[in-house]
Amino acid sequence: MVSLLGCAEPEEASGPPLQQLVLAADAPCTFTEVIAPATFDTTERVGVSAEGRVLLIGTRPVQSGSSLSWLAEIVADPSGKPAVTNLVAGTLGGTQDGKLGGAPVGDACLFSGMAVHGNLVYAACYTDARVAFLQVDLTQKTVRAGDFTSCNGEPSTTPCASIDIYPNGMAVDPQGRIYASSMLAYVNGAVDGAAIVQIEVGAHPAEPGELSFRYRPWAGSNFITDGIAPNGVQIESGTLYYAAGADINAVPILPDGKAGRLRVQYHGIFLTYIDDFFVRDRSFVAARTLPGDLAEVSPPNFFGISRVLGTCRLPRGAIPSSVTRMPVSRSAAPLFAEGAYLVTAYYGGGFYTLNRLR
Repeated sequence: MVSLLGCAEPEEASGPPLQQLVLAADAPCTFTEVIAPATFDTTERVGVSAEGRVLLIGTRPVQSGSSLSWLAEIVADPSGKPAVTNLVAGTLGGTQDGKLGGAPVGDACLFSGMAVHGNLVYAACYTDARVAFLQVDLTQKTVRAGDFTSCNGEPSTTPCASIDIYPNGMAVDPQGRIYASSMLAYVNGAVDGAAIVQIEVGAHPAEPGELSFRYRPWAGSNFITDGIAPNGVQIESGTLYYAAGADINAVPILPDGKAGRLRVQYHGIFLTYIDDFFVRDRSFVAARTLPGDLAEVSPPNFFGISRVLGTCRLPRGAIPSSVTRMPVSRSAAPLFAEGAYLVTAYYGGGFYTLNRLR
């Protein structure tokens, strides 16, 4: 079995699987604090573009002078140290001119989910039961925004009304279809009680800054068998994985884009809660809000059972909310080594890299 956490040699794109140390249950881990909580007091999700740009969503503290929810980028300052560049403020309308750097338009909202696909960034933004869906094109430097309403759902209903959905985990399949978890699936029956909704972006309207999209229920929910409060979503090899409560569920994406039969791949311990995770070869590194650690979860054995191989905690009691990994790329950002784990912390703030075992 190949372990995901620990110290590692860089992985070659066409070489053998990455060989790493197994993370012992009581082994300490070493982290680097890349961005301090004083700069980003909550960090929700992180993603990496095709060009190796590291993007994250979260909120900035009042003393930073930009106390909003932001889609931001981690860059090198003139001295080569990590710094934050704000890209798009969390507002329901995106930007006034539909361009990066444009003035925010619409009511302030909280970025709740994000996925990066090539050089496109998709993000959901929530406030007062209203939800916007944004597409940011890093190459064209454009920002487009649209609203989740009853009119662009399938089936659609008029007149247009806000819907009860809180998109959190998000992922994009190779065909460009976006999948978002609905944390309110078990509360208000949002979007026909679906745990996962599928979103397809349409042709861009002539109006700059507008995003046309349709969404539909994709995977149903049953909190007794699937787990409560759907959260992180990831896709690997034609299978969509999503966290719900203590569990990680697996749903095949069929050739026509519909959902196959759901199975629970990992049954977590009662009263633990997985926010997000990184997946490779059906192994997971899970960011758990409860008990507040990173947990390495094995692939299923002959009996279909996965287990926790080991755990580690962030500095100063910060609680991880997402984890991903720098891909192997010749154009990878120089701030982060290939294969490095990137970790956000919604509670406790800051942005971290997991370095190695001591």
